Amino acid sequence: MDKTGQIYQKGAGIVKASYEVALLVAKNMKAHTIAESLIMPAAKILVSHVIGEEVVAKLESVSVSNNTSNAAKTELLLSQDRSSTTTGKDIFNVLDNFFKQNELDWGKLVGCTTDGAPSMLGRKSGFQAHVKAVAPNATAVHCFIHRFALCAKVLPPKLLLCLN
Repeated sequence: MDKTGQIYQKGAGIVKASYEVALLVAKNMKAHTIAESLIMPAAKILVSHVIGEEVVAKLESVSVSNNTSNAAKTELLLSQDRSSTTTGKDIFNVLDNFFKQNELDWGKLVGCTTDGAPSMLGRKSGFQAHVKAVAPNATAVHCFIHRFALCAKVLPPKLLLCLN
């Protein structure tokens, strides 16, 4: 993302559309494949007849597929040794200094993946709370491995067998 946020803004609408379609499919308790086999073809027909064929190409960038070709990318923001404590406040201060040194705006932060002890990263007094104080619209997202583990703890045996 550049400092103006332009690259993010172009991709954010595409990702948001993809998630909103997935949410709509889930709320209607339909198979996830319906988006690829029915919704997207119908959207292309509607757009081509109502708005124009040239706009249909924009829909191609919205992923509604179960097997998306968009590769997930994880990048390390920074790596720094911690000689002091690792409280939520300490972690926030390290990141805040990094943001200031690189002229980054907390207000443009949309999501952050949290990984660690709830007491350290918690939403009441931990890292999440400090981020929310400077970026109220930021959303904390629990690490996907931990989400998987949390779900597995409460699944009925038949579903757990399927998951395993």
